[in-house]
Formats: sequence, structure tokens, C-alpha cells
Amino acid sequence: MLKTRLFCFGYESPSQFANNANQGWDDEDSAAVWIKDASDEAVLTWGRAIAESFVPFLFKRAEKDAYSWANENFAYWIETDPNILAHASELPVVTVGEMPDFTSLSSGG
Repeated sequence: MLKTRLFCFGYESPSQFANNANQGWDDEDSAAVWIKDASDEAVLTWGRAIAESFVPFLFKRAEKDAYSWANENFAYWIETDPNILAHASELPVVTVGEMPDFTSLSSGG
């Protein structure tokens, strides 16, 4: 049976990436997407694939060269806090193998 889980991940937007490199800062952002699958491992694996594709989307939109999200060791997790889950109903929902609309995940990055 499929279960919907909230996959969350950190990343640097193009402006954060530049500012962090130039100023020595450690600023980052986060995004989340609901993923449907029977197992936590499948959700984590697909969520990492989403994050790895999301970063180049942001950088292409900003006409910048992207970094590899996977190589930067950003945090990622399946959210379990009921308060956070209750306020995440507007986020995209996908099944494993389906990419979300990245525009809906970005906050202007």
C-alpha cells in the first residue's frame, strides 16, 4: 500500500551559492515535496533524485552553472513532526518516478 511522506531537503540557491562563496557564509534554503510509495527507502532515494534535478533547474533559470546537490552532502529527511505535516498540504505530491513542478518548489531562489 502506498503511503505519502513529506521529503525535505536543504540546498543553496544561486544567490546563496555565490554569497556563501564570496562572503564565507553558510546560508541555505530548504524545500519539500510529498512522495507516495510503500517504503521509506524508495521515498528517500527518489527524493534525492528530485533534489539533484531541482538545483540545476534553479541555476538554469538564473543563467548560472549549477553544482551537484548530491556531492555537497546537504541534509535530507522524511518529516514526521505533526505540526509541520499539518501545514504542508499545499506542497506538490508525486509518486516515485515522477518529478514535481519545480516552479512550485522554488521560492524565487
